[in-house]
Amino acid sequence: MNNTGSTSVACYEDIAAEYYDPCRHPTCRDLRKLSDQFFRSHLLAGLPDDGDLVEMGPGSSTLAPVVAAMGSLSRVILVDSSRRMLSHSDQWIAAGARSVVASAEATGLRSRSASLIVSSLGDPYNTPEFWREVARLLKPNGRCLFTTPSFKWSSHFRSGSDQEVAEFLRSDGARLWMPSYVNDEKQQVLMIEAAGLFVDGREAFGTELLSTEPAPKLLCVRTGTPVVSAYVVRAGGRC
Repeated sequence: MNNTGSTSVACYEDIAAEYYDPCRHPTCRDLRKLSDQFFRSHLLAGLPDDGDLVEMGPGSSTLAPVVAAMGSLSRVILVDSSRRMLSHSDQWIAAGARSVVASAEATGLRSRSASLIVSSLGDPYNTPEFWREVARLLKPNGRCLFTTPSFKWSSHFRSGSDQEVAEFLRSDGARLWMPSYVNDEKQQVLMIEAAGLFVDGREAFGTELLSTEPAPKLLCVRTGTPVVSAYVVRAGGRC
């Protein structure tokens, strides 16, 4: 664990074994379902003709299944700082996707090599350093699809020194604090633009879009209030 002020911040290695358990962690389940709605609509509209297709912090990949169905899995690079989280994508790695264990803020990938970057619920690394890395990696006119828990929802659970962490209650009773940087829309756009990128579109997803009863933790906001915010980000057409 790392220390931030008085709060001990855990690593995703600490929760990888059960993160995707839908019964133990229904909030994670539902946020991912809503996030996936955004990605599927954009990915199924078509992929860039060339360049790498990079997913940051995939865990169980959102990108790989869609791209595999299109016959382009060899173009996919899955970047995660946690080996145990990355193991949830072993089937796609075995089928031809490339895996890289690295921080989202410093991937080690070639500059201007990616035509598409995908980040589902990227709040653990939603920092200026991450967005500068996105700007470095994207080819001219390349695109980044990014989702995060919404500020309106997440602010219900944050106060004082806990503005940059999210609580995760592990099945063994351990109460862990995970890194989570969630900004209001204005701050988010300013951070992205400060990296030399521009926001080409914004979308919002609320619990009314779920086909089943929402996780209890999502019921603190009114129906129709966004719990997931999504951004379409583009690089400029630089030479």
